[in-house]
Amino acid sequence: MTGDELTRMRLDIGGAVGASVLLDRLLSPTRAEAIIRSLPAEDLYRAIMRIGLEDCIELLPMISPEQFRALLDFDAWPDDRPDISRIDPWMRTLMQSGVEILTEKFMGLDDALINWIVREHVHVDVIEDPDSFVPPEGDTITTQDNRMCLSFRGRGDGELPVKVLLDWLMRVQPEYCYNLLVFSAAALDSHLEEEAYRWRSGRMADLGFVDPIEALGLYTVPRRGEIAAIREQAPQASPGDAPWLSPIVSADSRLHQALAALDKRTRAAVTEELAYVCNTALSADRVALWDTPATLRVMERVRAGLALGLDALGAGPEDDRRVLTEHPVALIFRTGYARTLDAAEAARRARRRGLLAGKEGPDKSPIDAVDAPALRLIVAAMTSRHPQMGDGRTPSTADDLQVLRTYGGLIEDLVDFPGDVRPDATGLCAWRLTRIARDLIGLEGQGALPITTIPIVHGALFADGRVTDAARSAAHSAWLRLGGKRAATIDYLLDLAALELAAVAPAEVDPRAVSMLVFDLAF
Repeated sequence: MTGDELTRMRLDIGGAVGASVLLDRLLSPTRAEAIIRSLPAEDLYRAIMRIGLEDCIELLPMISPEQFRALLDFDAWPDDRPDISRIDPWMRTLMQSGVEILTEKFMGLDDALINWIVREHVHVDVIEDPDSFVPPEGDTITTQDNRMCLSFRGRGDGELPVKVLLDWLMRVQPEYCYNLLVFSAAALDSHLEEEAYRWRSGRMADLGFVDPIEALGLYTVPRRGEIAAIREQAPQASPGDAPWLSPIVSADSRLHQALAALDKRTRAAVTEELAYVCNTALSADRVALWDTPATLRVMERVRAGLALGLDALGAGPEDDRRVLTEHPVALIFRTGYARTLDAAEAARRARRRGLLAGKEGPDKSPIDAVDAPALRLIVAAMTSRHPQMGDGRTPSTADDLQVLRTYGGLIEDLVDFPGDVRPDATGLCAWRLTRIARDLIGLEGQGALPITTIPIVHGALFADGRVTDAARSAAHSAWLRLGGKRAATIDYLLDLAALELAAVAPAEVDPRAVSMLVFDLAF
């Protein structure tokens, strides 16, 4: 095998060739197995995901047991526990290459994971008295020495590789098979999972993956003094090309221009830091290696956080070179991300306090009380784990942050209304606007409007298909007098009501179909 052959294969994996072409190029070299076993596990995993596991029957026999273990490290752990439904397809594909291939790869796994896989598929009964033993109902196998009865748990096609494997072990390595079955039967699931996770975490750390718990620090607000800390950059080796960072440093991005202004050594060091920050963010969000859409969302979040951080720490794009030179990339991101959290804090605080919750029930949501559909989407985005704009974008500019603050102020104004007691089944917007409508037509206090007031309320608010200037001015005064803080809030509510009612004749208003005012249907 030559270095050129390995390089060409890695370029094919990272290139744009189709799945069938990629598979052919992996299998066609004279010494394909030697080249494939020299591939980094990450490249091999990427290739298999592009080709499709079910089409890799010829490829999997060529990988080493260590590579197979790494592939399961990448694919079979959606969180802190292995997922048997993700392991079974690998076992089925290996089985199609023969029991010897299946056994070779399987036996290269950690003992804890081997026992866990067997335990997931097999229940073991030790036979004390063969003459009196009654096997359980279902699919069972009795070992040749009549010492144990194996009951399979009914996981469908996923069981077949384990059956084939155990049958082979009983014939070829009976003592090992007996010990495996006894230990897997006696072990606790939690113990096996914990031990397997510990071994897997160590291997992932060796590959540069960050522990998910430690990675959460990336999303914390920088402490006082951290932002001002200047990092003395030590010379570091260039990490080479990093095409997977292209969503962040694409040619039209601000970061690309800033990196281009750095000298070669500093650019290499900053690129290494950037890769580490992306890796940390992916780990903190527990993004699986196979989840490309989630990966791109995280990369976009990092890009946006860096843009906001560069703005906060510098004096504009022309100052980005200095900021990147003087501040760690992680700190730049945390500074920008903290700005996003701060801009969305009013809405997030209202949700934490339970002020946006509606009625109790199985479909209860923490933001049920936000009854205007468009506003509800925005609040859901702002109060998600990572604040977003209402259209799903990640905030990345000062204008975006101002939009979040504006909506946050609106939410704060809606929930913080002195002396007002809102029924759980009534939405915030409708209840607040109803209070103002009552005031405008001379009804004191809070509560639903009598149905008989529909023409009066309509006339007090609308004319010629819009909110009248007089109504808007009176609503401003009433809102501020009753405890509201921003005239813009009542403007928002009036505009929502106008969309629903302004063009409808009072006599045609159906109170059951009105969402922005509360009417007493029993009045």
